[in-house]
Amino acid sequence: MRFSIIIPSFNSEKYIAQALQSVEDQQYDKVEVILIDGGSTDRTLEIAKSFKCVKKIVSEPDKGQSDALNKGFALATGDIFYWLNSDDTICTGALNTVVYLFSRYPEKTVCYGNWKSIDAQGRTISEHFAMEPATPRFSYENIKAYNQSIFWKSSVHKRFPGFDIQLSRLMDDDFILWLLLNEDHKNWMYCGSFLGNFRIHGEQKTTAVMDERHLEEEKLLEKKYSFTPADSFQGKYFRLQYRFRQLFNSLKKGGMLYTFKYFLNGLRKRGGLF
Repeated sequence: MRFSIIIPSFNSEKYIAQALQSVEDQQYDKVEVILIDGGSTDRTLEIAKSFKCVKKIVSEPDKGQSDALNKGFALATGDIFYWLNSDDTICTGALNTVVYLFSRYPEKTVCYGNWKSIDAQGRTISEHFAMEPATPRFSYENIKAYNQSIFWKSSVHKRFPGFDIQLSRLMDDDFILWLLLNEDHKNWMYCGSFLGNFRIHGEQKTTAVMDERHLEEEKLLEKKYSFTPADSFQGKYFRLQYRFRQLFNSLKKGGMLYTFKYFLNGLRKRGGLF
């Protein structure tokens, strides 16, 4: 099985080497990394060219990360697709784990697992345990696994209409919502391992607290998928149900202390249960 790993980048010299090294450290040869660069003016391209796993580089102005992802996946030739941000890394052994599972269960089309938050130096800050797939009813109801810990077959991507260039923050949420609504949940498999690392640092788009742009994009997703409005009674009921699902998943996989920290962080970020 051959992996196509798409990496969108722009002036990523600080972390791109760590991202690419994590690919080469997998000790799996059938990998093509496709770097879609927005026209970097730093050493990003020079660094990328020094890694043998990088098979294609496109560097030109684009319309944002969603546009870059669409360009990258259009060039992908692998059997299994994966999206890695230029400041994130793949966990050791992840590719072999995914290949083993897809080989053992060839009918499955999506493989996902847990992930870790890391700091600028690559040290683990926290662990995150993914949830079972379920039909989403609002914009942030998902499996609590994101692009750094999800792999999918090329056959799935052929049906995907593409990343929405209106989104600059929540294109991963959008993709997962589409997957949950369009790919039969019996075709998903949870591997139980940690597959990817999400780096937290001061220069990233993702913020510790919901900002205006994030909330605007949640509204766009709500409209796109015709979800019940968040401020409606039914919308709040759906969100409360989801919180209980999160609670049971957290207790089962992470224990009491993990659950306490997980919910405290969630309340701080969103400002409440709803």
